[in-house]
Amino acid sequence: MSILNATSIFDRLSDVPWETTTKIFGNSHASYIGCIVQWWIQQDTEHNSVLESGPTHGYHRQGIGGGLCDAIFCIGQEAVGLLEVEGTRVLDTIDKITKFFQTQTLLLQKLQFAILVIYSYQQIGKGLNRSFKDIFASDIQQRVHEVSAQHPDKSIIVITVSKAYQRQRDNPRQLSEYYWGTTTDVTGILYQQGEEVDRKVYFSQALDKPE
Repeated sequence: MSILNATSIFDRLSDVPWETTTKIFGNSHASYIGCIVQWWIQQDTEHNSVLESGPTHGYHRQGIGGGLCDAIFCIGQEAVGLLEVEGTRVLDTIDKITKFFQTQTLLLQKLQFAILVIYSYQQIGKGLNRSFKDIFASDIQQRVHEVSAQHPDKSIIVITVSKAYQRQRDNPRQLSEYYWGTTTDVTGILYQQGEEVDRKVYFSQALDKPE
């Protein structure tokens, strides 16, 4: 098995068309998956492939999260990476990444990295102070550090998608505040051996202040 350069993967994620997400409103879960899946295949159209709605890490009890992942990245005949996208149950999803890293399923034991995309989803505050909750809270950061330290031979790339709350008038988005979030920043953080080793802004835009 060849050892992948996690830093190179981290840098090349800037090629994902993140600006596209500024034109997608509501729950963009499937769109994030689609953008990253397409990016992975385009890195090497001859050898790279993806198992979307990825396989289970093994036996699991029924319940939140289950044992399935959003996608598995493959090179040739080997599964090398894992993709998870989440807007609410982030801690549960991080624990699921741990289970994939520890899987007894032979065909998944060569996983070398995980990409975790977490996006703003929950609104807080009232009136002009209405906003989206910070998705990368301290407890989530701590858990990523712990999982990274427990698996020093694997890399974790966290991608945070921040959104601004913008009230809408005279367009279809006014139908529900569900559609009032606009992507403002996409940031990547690379973790190895329990440490944050790199951080990169993949996309950023300034928005008008809410009225």
